[in-house]
Amino acid sequence: MTTTLQIANRALLSLSLSSINSLEAQTTPARVMYEAVDWSISTVLTERNWVYSTRTATLTASVEETPPDTEYKYAFTLPSNVDRLVGVLDTGLSISEDYRMEGKLIYSNLATLIVRYISHSIELVNIPHKLADIIAVHLAASTCLRLTEDRRLQGELENNYKILVSNYSVSDAQQKAPQQYMNDNSSGFIGAHKGYGFI
Repeated sequence: MTTTLQIANRALLSLSLSSINSLEAQTTPARVMYEAVDWSISTVLTERNWVYSTRTATLTASVEETPPDTEYKYAFTLPSNVDRLVGVLDTGLSISEDYRMEGKLIYSNLATLIVRYISHSIELVNIPHKLADIIAVHLAASTCLRLTEDRRLQGELENNYKILVSNYSVSDAQQKAPQQYMNDNSSGFIGAHKGYGFI
């Protein structure tokens, strides 16, 4: 399993800095990595519909929640680990637009929904090596000025990040079944970042 410490040390290597033995070490690199690594993991794993981060769940109508108006018959509670909704399918696995999302609830006239969503975990269990490398480069770019004050290097890392994301998107898309090709821009967002950003 790839660990957050390994991600941090890959980032430090990209910055030409020495590795650390612990994210809790009382050194400036360790403190900076500790503050930034979880955010880089979250940002990278939720910004696109990666196969690694995509989950599927079948929802049945809630007995506790009801739609606020007569437009929809049923209310559904999203799984607690949802970062971003990718899309909704009916039981025939066809993309459905018969729904409205409000917070952690979905309203629909369908009695059963199949939802595809993005969810991330800091644990990074079985993460593909290339995706872990993308996180490390994002982390390096986002901490570069704080640790090196080198704007040229930061620019190189940001550009490298874009290239890695673009290249990995192609190979990642080849792993998806046809019904998984949903438009990122049509998704609902639940507390997640869209696009890439650096701190």
